[in-house]
Amino acid sequence: MNTPNNGSGAWIFVSHSNKDIEKVREIRNELESLGHNPVLFYLKCMEDTESDDELLWKLIEREIRAREWFLICDSPDAQSSKSVMREMNLVKSMEKEGKVVETINLERGLQFEQYKLTRLSKRATIFLSYSNQDIEIAHQIIDYLSHEGFSIYYNHDNHTKSDWINSIAMTLEYFIQNGYVLLLINRAFFENPFCLKEIVDSIGTIQKSQRQSILLVSLVDLNEIMELLPNHEEHVLSKLQWFDLSSGHFKEGMSELVRILRTAEIE
Repeated sequence: MNTPNNGSGAWIFVSHSNKDIEKVREIRNELESLGHNPVLFYLKCMEDTESDDELLWKLIEREIRAREWFLICDSPDAQSSKSVMREMNLVKSMEKEGKVVETINLERGLQFEQYKLTRLSKRATIFLSYSNQDIEIAHQIIDYLSHEGFSIYYNHDNHTKSDWINSIAMTLEYFIQNGYVLLLINRAFFENPFCLKEIVDSIGTIQKSQRQSILLVSLVDLNEIMELLPNHEEHVLSKLQWFDLSSGHFKEGMSELVRILRTAEIE
């Protein structure tokens, strides 16, 4: 199996007080170790006094609104700063727009708040698997998700049979542990007994609680796909999350897919 292509990591805006910079650096390093790009501002003009410069604020606001992923570093110093609280309140308000926000308590320490960084990282990471015949729509999906700020890894089937057998289980397990797995499904998928068996067997080894990270994206009518599943009511694939991308406008479908990825429960 080919090495997955990396979209270079998600850009994560980190809202914090300059007085907490040592703790925030530790968080920045952790986000980078997870493959992402933390965005931190250190504004000298706000170091000692509260700035009333609305032009400066407009620049900060524009930068914030351009991002999709946010980490709020809460602390007594942050709460005592008028400018930091203004920034944090803006970030929190953007959850209503579908942006993803995690808040950590710096007083608790990273060891107790690590799971929130992991959760944010997983939600921003996607592995997309598709066949050569679907390369055109796959690239449209990749472009759309990249524009929405996701870190995209992807792979397709120009590999040998032995490569696939040796790596598919490990690949699925890795990305289920570290993000979402999207499998593009069409009729050809079911006409290839080898492909179907290997994916089903690999998914079968994954804990049921973790299968919520797998999303099967149907490129043809979902009812038709279900009819192709042998004993589909009991089949392992029928019990996973499905998303029908075969009907309606592509952008509308992708908008709904992004909403699901940003709001669905994830371990």
